[in-house]
Amino acid sequence: MQIRPLEFNAPPSATMDGGVSAAPAAEPVGDRVPAPPSRAEVQAAVDKANASLSTMDHALEFTIDPDTRAVVVRLIDRQDNRVLRQVPSPEMLAIAKALDRMQGMLLQSRA
Repeated sequence: MQIRPLEFNAPPSATMDGGVSAAPAAEPVGDRVPAPPSRAEVQAAVDKANASLSTMDHALEFTIDPDTRAVVVRLIDRQDNRVLRQVPSPEMLAIAKALDRMQGMLLQSRA
């Protein structure tokens, strides 16, 4: 393991441990910061990733949870369509949804 100063910028496609990372955060251009991708652009990227992974024995499925808007990644066994692993876990999604409901109730009671 190498220790680098905080200002060190790794190449955008590599992580410190040699893996591949997601696209780097958008850097400001002049005084403006580029807008985040639209929902259609994110959906197109998800569809493209799902299509490119369709030839393997195990499938990676990328979805967006409608309640929490979190990206959910599932590793699926193609032989029996069983979910082998999910990130974030169903339990964590349930906790996030419960916290959102509690926050909404708190705001309503204060209003």
